[in-house]
Amino acid sequence: MIKQAMECQKALTGEWPKGWYYGRLSPRSRALVREVFDEMGAELLWNSDTYADDVPYWVDVPAERSKPDAEKKGMLMVPYSYDCNDFKYHAPSGFSDPTGFYDHVKGAFDTLYEEGGKMMTVGLHCRIAGKPGRYAALKRFVQYVAGKEGVWVTTRTQIAEHFKDQFPYMSGTLAGRNGKA
Repeated sequence: MIKQAMECQKALTGEWPKGWYYGRLSPRSRALVREVFDEMGAELLWNSDTYADDVPYWVDVPAERSKPDAEKKGMLMVPYSYDCNDFKYHAPSGFSDPTGFYDHVKGAFDTLYEEGGKMMTVGLHCRIAGKPGRYAALKRFVQYVAGKEGVWVTTRTQIAEHFKDQFPYMSGTLAGRNGKA
């Protein structure tokens, strides 16, 4: 399935995917995704199969244990979040209407903006947020964010590239795993 999904994306876009979010973890999911990317000759820049943090961090890759430190690449985890996710329209304790969605994502954004900036994930699905009544709340939020200075609305790949540049992987060190010195 991983191979088929990668081949489909390559056929549609002309490029291999740069990252992966499986969403249905098994004990071997991360390793399996990495193995398939390697087998296909594609670089796996990031993986989002984690809910453990709000900002990217590095993890060691078990398959690299026997390699010299200089050859280890690690795996950059760019966390996924259910907090600001339109899936909550379908959850009993989630958003009962578009105003609830807007208020929640705006409140989360405002808090992070006041703190000086952090990564904020807004999970969207065309079958959920793409509905006309819900889209208006999303559009309103995007317009609100666009009016703030210093906000970078971007892709996970761009986040991963930036993080990798600013905080390169260092095998076995805490600073290399979480980007904090």
